[in-house]
Amino acid sequence: QEDDNNDNTVDVFAPDDDDEFQYDLTVGPAGSGADIISGGGWQLVSIPLADFFDDNSIFQGNDVYDPFLSDNGQLINVVFAYEVDGGETIELRTDNWFFSCEDGFCASLRMAKDIISGRFYSPDVAIDIAAAISDLDAAIADCESNDVQEAYEDLEDALSELMDAAEKGTDVSEEIAFLLTIAASDVNGELAKASSYSGDPQVDSYISNANNFIADAAVQASQGDYNLTIRRLASARKELQRAINIGSAIALGMNAEADINAAITDIQDLIDNGGYSSKADADLQDAIDELNDALADFNDGDISDGFKDLRDAVEELQDAEDDGATATDEINAIVDLAKMLAEAKISEAELYTGNPQTDARLALAQEDMDDAADELSDGRPDRAIKEYRAAWEDARIAVEHGQGLRKSASEESELTPATFALEQNYPNPFNPTTTIRYQLAETATVDLVIYNSLGQQVKRLASGTQSAGTYTLQWDGRSDNGQKVASGIYIYRITAGSFIETRKMLLMK
Repeated sequence: QEDDNNDNTVDVFAPDDDDEFQYDLTVGPAGSGADIISGGGWQLVSIPLADFFDDNSIFQGNDVYDPFLSDNGQLINVVFAYEVDGGETIELRTDNWFFSCEDGFCASLRMAKDIISGRFYSPDVAIDIAAAISDLDAAIADCESNDVQEAYEDLEDALSELMDAAEKGTDVSEEIAFLLTIAASDVNGELAKASSYSGDPQVDSYISNANNFIADAAVQASQGDYNLTIRRLASARKELQRAINIGSAIALGMNAEADINAAITDIQDLIDNGGYSSKADADLQDAIDELNDALADFNDGDISDGFKDLRDAVEELQDAEDDGATATDEINAIVDLAKMLAEAKISEAELYTGNPQTDARLALAQEDMDDAADELSDGRPDRAIKEYRAAWEDARIAVEHGQGLRKSASEESELTPATFALEQNYPNPFNPTTTIRYQLAETATVDLVIYNSLGQQVKRLASGTQSAGTYTLQWDGRSDNGQKVASGIYIYRITAGSFIETRKMLLMK
């Protein structure tokens, strides 16, 4: 719909205020290049939005305006059905084109359920189809409550029911393909988000893991193992969420860079022009050093350690004040920065409200923020930053619950490995691809590297901080620069905190 009179509104009840978009459909025999093939029947006509035109019959101009979105929507599909006698001419005029935007994954699940519910199936598979619909209902509910990983498990159950129907002779290939496409589209969307943060080694490591899972999902789909396909896609989504989390943390740290540099400049000005004692100046210099540490941590995406550095900087400034300096404005600026960082993470967590674990952690984060306000009221800015850090940590955990990266406390105790371990690769010997699994008993900085028999690095498979859990990586027999390596014995070594283990594998061509 066009807003030709430039009043930034499209009135449903006064459609003549604005012009409609138009497109001339042509009808002709097959091969004529017509939009519609003569003879009737259902036909899909794809019309690029740019091909619509306006004859400016009422108002002049071509300003597109979507009344429901801050940005203009995109016309996806419009369906018309007409039954006319041969040779008859029809004229179609439309008005009030409305666009809606929903979360793609949840909306697609609802569409899939509606399609399956509206189709006729033979009585012998009625139970299977009903169960599949019930599983899709559960997937929709989980998706709407921001528990997407649970939704993937429900989706896997729905596929199992459809495959049971297929074994009884019912053709449900279209339904299965649709469900797989929904999951793949969701993962591809997350991949696009994660890729916007590429360039950081930790982010790239998670993206690489996700791409391995995506590739394996394609293999499983080609072999007809649709349950494993969904599991691999769910694993890919988890890896991408981790990449997004680290990337967004790095971006947040970079946004804080200007504030930290401004604080450093102000403190340096106190040293240069304040006329304070050498002891006070030494305290001020220590505060600058702490802020530089914070800057490094934030730029590495280590927000938690960055908070500690901010608190240490404030403590140094308080010492400087005890020694005669005046640094109230600088202290307040650092406290405001810590508060902003905590509020930003809480805002992100609020995107996942409806998930019980997320909501519980958000409540804790809000309590931390209240405690920070109390500490400020009592004149303890250093302790206020400690509470802001706690709020950020609680909000971070809330986000991870919403993303399906964490389970409830009882589930985590069951799923978290008791020890660190590096398993033997499989298959072994291999050609050209092998799988390496390892487990982490707690969050650790992980480095998994493959070396040749001379001890030279061949391929770094993982690098960065990873949460407790079990991980699966694949090596395709290529080096860091993408070259295929020669047959022979290779060594893979993991370092995770203080845990170090090495194993051998054999590549045979």
